[in-house]
Formats: sequence, structure tokens, C-alpha cells
Amino acid sequence: MLSWNDYYVQEQIRNDRLAEAEMARLAKSIRRQKESSFKQVSVQLQEKVGSQLVHWGDSLLRRVAGQSIAR
Repeated sequence: MLSWNDYYVQEQIRNDRLAEAEMARLAKSIRRQKESSFKQVSVQLQEKVGSQLVHWGDSLLRRVAGQSIAR
């Protein structure tokens, strides 16, 4: 038969495991938010760099086309 001490110990173990599980869920949630934020910044950076490369490519083509016509 379980004594009150056994019951108390079992309840403490259960509460500790619930607290650990909650902390793990919180850590996972924070990690996902950070990953999502990093991906969003990464996509924005790629868009800006890509846009700049297209702009530079267009101006280079215009310069080369202008020189080709002049010759």
C-alpha cells in the first residue's frame, strides 16, 4: 500500500516531468521563431542582392550594346 510520502514523491516527479515538458515546448517554439525570422531576413537579403545584380546586368548590357552600335 502506498503511503502519503510515496504519493507525494510520485506527484512531485509527475509535476517535474510536466514542467520539463513545458520548458521543452517553449524552447522548441522559440527555436522555430528564430529560424523563421532568420529565413525571412535571408529571403529579403536575397531579393535585394538579386535585384541589384539584375540592375547591374541591365546597365552593363546597355553599355555594351551602345559600344557595339558605335563601332
